Amino acid sequence: MRRPIYFLAKRELFDNWLVGWFLNCLGAFPVKRSESDEEAVATALALLERGEAVVIFPEGTRHRSGPLKEPKRGVGRLALESGAPVVPIALAGTERARRGWRIRPVRVTIRCGTPLAYPKVQAPSAHLASEVAARIWPYIDLQWAWLGGPVRPEPEAQEREAASCAA
Repeated sequence: MRRPIYFLAKRELFDNWLVGWFLNCLGAFPVKRSESDEEAVATALALLERGEAVVIFPEGTRHRSGPLKEPKRGVGRLALESGAPVVPIALAGTERARRGWRIRPVRVTIRCGTPLAYPKVQAPSAHLASEVAARIWPYIDLQWAWLGGPVRPEPEAQEREAASCAA
């Protein structure tokens, strides 16, 4: 990349000072995953305000296999509070990089979509942030499908399948 990229990473990774220092050198900063972490949001917003790139994993965890899970609302909140464009990105191949503590090099494929813009909102509600995250998600799902990742069936298809199984 031509500029630094910053990443939100789960706080537990920073418990070991050496790992935390290394992650910090790579541009990661900690986030509490199971709650709304105002410190992490403030850090991300400050970086975005400076024009930096911030990577957030909307599922809130690493994705190992199968279709993508539902996004958390944090990506929607950051998009609304910062007014920064959101680039939907999918990664494939990362699940093979680690076995336990052993890390090995693997080929990773990245696919980026067209940037999405949302209006800047001073204090978006949790519902609005969730709605924006839900609108971003199909674009990430599309990038995931382009990489060959399994896609979740459409809700209508699930209902038809359930009805045919019941019949």
